[in-house]
This record gives sequence, structure tokens and C-alpha cells, in this order.
Amino acid sequence: MYILYNRLITALNEKKPDSTEFYIAKMMIWNLWELPRMSISDVAKMCAVSKSTISKFVRDIGFEDYLDFKLEAVRQGKKEIYNSNGKCNITDYIRGMAYGNMKNFVRRY
Repeated sequence: MYILYNRLITALNEKKPDSTEFYIAKMMIWNLWELPRMSISDVAKMCAVSKSTISKFVRDIGFEDYLDFKLEAVRQGKKEIYNSNGKCNITDYIRGMAYGNMKNFVRRY
């Protein structure tokens, strides 16, 4: 379901905390929803590394190249559903449902 997120989490779990790869994975997770709009230069600048380091990193986590990585970031960001109010991101919908259910539960008790 969340291929990109899972691969980044795997990188965090497998890399040493003081490694460049760990830092890149951490920065990408922190900025996950911005990645679809970021060029390889933007990501390299955000992580304070070279473009070739980003390119190597995305290949190391299983993507063919940065374009393949970015397309998965776009696909991940488009996990949307349709409800009576129109279109929304599935994560926002789930949060809203949980909040609504919590309010109803509190009202009952």
C-alpha cells in the first residue's frame, strides 16, 4: 500500500543512526507529503548532500531512479476517497471518522 513509506522505514531500521542514508531517510519521512513537488536538487539541498547521493539512495531502497521514486511519491499522495462532501485524502478521512466516533461516544456517556 505505502511502498515508499515502507522502504524509508526499512532504511531507518537497517542503517546506522549516524549514517548519511539514515539522515536522508529521516528527512524524506519528515517531508513525505512535499516529495511529489520536489526535484532531486531540492531533496539534495534539504538533506545537505549531492544529487548523486540522492540518486544512489533511491536506487539502494529499490527504485530504478529518482523519477521512479518521485512517481511513487505522487501515487502515495493520491490515496484519496470520495465521500458525501467530495474528495479527500484517506488519512484525513480516517482521522475525521475517528474524531467523529469519539465525539459520539463522549455524548452517549
